[in-house]
Amino acid sequence: MSNDAGSNDAADDRAAPRRVTAQAAGTAWSRWQMPVMADEQLAEAAPAAEPAAVADSADRFEQELATLREGARREGWEQGLGEGRQAARGELGLQAQRWRQLMAHLDQPLAAMDAQVEQELALLALALARQVIHAELRTTPELVLPVI
Repeated sequence: MSNDAGSNDAADDRAAPRRVTAQAAGTAWSRWQMPVMADEQLAEAAPAAEPAAVADSADRFEQELATLREGARREGWEQGLGEGRQAARGELGLQAQRWRQLMAHLDQPLAAMDAQVEQELALLALALARQVIHAELRTTPELVLPVI
C-alpha cells in the first residue's frame, strides 16, 4: 500500500501545478522596455532599401504624378473651356444687340425715302395731268367743254 500511497502523491503532483516565483527560481525579473534611440541611431539601424524596391517605388510615384498632372491639365482645360464659352456667349450677345440697333437704324432712312418718293410721285402725277389737260384743251376743246 505504500506503493499506492506513493503513486497517489505522484498523481497529486501532476494534477496541481506548482507556482514558481522569481525567488524560488533564483533569478530576479523586471519589466522590459524598449530603449529610447536618437534619430541618428534610428538612421543607422534602418536597413538600406533594396535598389529594385526603390526603383519600383519611384516608377509608381512617377505614374501617380503623371496621372495627377493629366487630371489637373484636363480639369484646367475644362474650366478654361467653360469660361471661354461663357465669355463668347457674352460677346455674341453684345454683337447681336449692336446688329439689331443697326438694322433698326437702317429701316428709318428707308421709311423717310419711301415718304419722299411718294410725295414726288404725287407731284409728278399732278404735273402730268395738267399737261394732258392743257394739251387736250388746245387740240380738241369741244370734248372737254361739256364736262366743265
